Amino acid sequence: MSDIFGADATTPILVLIDIQREYVTKGRPFNLDGIEPSLENCRSILEHAREAAWPVAHVRHLGATHLFNEATEWSRFVEGFEPLANEMIFSKRKLSCFSNEDFARMMETARANPVYVVGYNAQMCCLSTVVDAHHRGMRLKFVRDASWARATERGSEAEVYLWIVDTIGIYADLVEAASVLGDSRGATRRRRLSSAAAE
Repeated sequence: MSDIFGADATTPILVLIDIQREYVTKGRPFNLDGIEPSLENCRSILEHAREAAWPVAHVRHLGATHLFNEATEWSRFVEGFEPLANEMIFSKRKLSCFSNEDFARMMETARANPVYVVGYNAQMCCLSTVVDAHHRGMRLKFVRDASWARATERGSEAEVYLWIVDTIGIYADLVEAASVLGDSRGATRRRRLSSAAAE
């Protein structure tokens, strides 16, 4: 039984990982070339989660160096992804979201809920989080077209992303943005029907 904001065990939860300006700013060390389509999917999923009254958790990475430094604008959320007053915010300094103890406690209360994960970047914080969840007995739902990866010497952003998604699929359920949006609409409709029946 979940107690997160009164949500029952059928209510999905959305976790947005590190949707920060470092990833979308040209010239920054962690800028992700080709991020735009996945970012639009993140935006659509966030909008639907809000419409459906899902609990929403924003996680941000903060560092002491020039990367994700709290004192700089690069650590701020991407425009349009700023948390609302009723949404959760967690900060971390390690890769896994579970390194934030409050986040870990929140997730413990939501073990029965479907948890959708979107955000960046795939081969670092997203992978670390789903592996950490796996070791805690949780299987998250990773939205495969709402994330992206950094290029390496061995491949482009797109190539690396395909490799990483295969690995993430070992530890999490892989879903598409379209299916999440369908769940959102369905959950909203079910709640409206339940409310109408109660009246």
